[in-house]
Amino acid sequence: MIKRELKRNIVSYATLSLVAAIISTTIVSYYFSLAEKSSFIGMLDVKDGSVNFEVIKAFLDNMTGPKFLFSYYWASDEFNVGIILIFAWLGIFCSSQLFRQKENGFGNFILMRMDIKKYINQMIVSQSFYIIVVFGIIFSLQLLLACIVSGKLSFQCVLGEHYYGGIYSIFLIFLQYILVSIYCILINAFSEMIALYMPNIYAAQMIPVVLFALCPLVFGYVFQILFPISQDCMNVIDPFMYLTAVFRIISVEDPVNEYADLGISIGMLTILSLLAKEMAIKKLQRQYI
Repeated sequence: MIKRELKRNIVSYATLSLVAAIISTTIVSYYFSLAEKSSFIGMLDVKDGSVNFEVIKAFLDNMTGPKFLFSYYWASDEFNVGIILIFAWLGIFCSSQLFRQKENGFGNFILMRMDIKKYINQMIVSQSFYIIVVFGIIFSLQLLLACIVSGKLSFQCVLGEHYYGGIYSIFLIFLQYILVSIYCILINAFSEMIALYMPNIYAAQMIPVVLFALCPLVFGYVFQILFPISQDCMNVIDPFMYLTAVFRIISVEDPVNEYADLGISIGMLTILSLLAKEMAIKKLQRQYI
């Protein structure tokens, strides 16, 4: 089942839709980064002595492929839009799949031939591999596009006051890829199980966006105004914060708090997903047995 589902999903409209959506936001981000680069190039023609040419040249030398990619994930509004699109994609194409199968009777057909727990585990595993592959495609295309736009094959990068060689820059990109994949896997697993309790397919599809983007964004900042919620709490529940954890970790001298926030956030999602899975198994057992 796992291999069959993975092959079916990879060559599907679902894959094309997410790749196209995220690459579109990436192109917008790269356009603004390229416009900033062009403005600095224009300063090289200034002859009145008011321009520090060494600083400008250092900035231009730093506009490598990884710099464009890091600017997208860690310093752009386009990635915030991308997060909403990713969660919407999860709801429409992934986490509502079990609900659809239950409603159209296909789940009955499968569960007559397979243990409920095994069926759910295989579905979660197949979708998790699918998410990993899809984001692997997206990150590869983003890096390729970044190298084309930058016009450089160098992977060296300066972030703040820190210089990163090519290998370390690639490692940071890989960490960002792993971070996004892990969160999407956990959010999808939780939403898939909770969807069984929804009244219709539209409510089931909205779970990732509503629970993991809109609610943390709205209620988090409302409570932050009404009550003194610390920034650490926002780092744990706000996807616009925890999906940039890699940048925060490398930006501080002592990233203990950042590691703790990341661990708590992933741990909470893991526990919620496991609890939701047990609830879903019991619900299906009552329904089919």
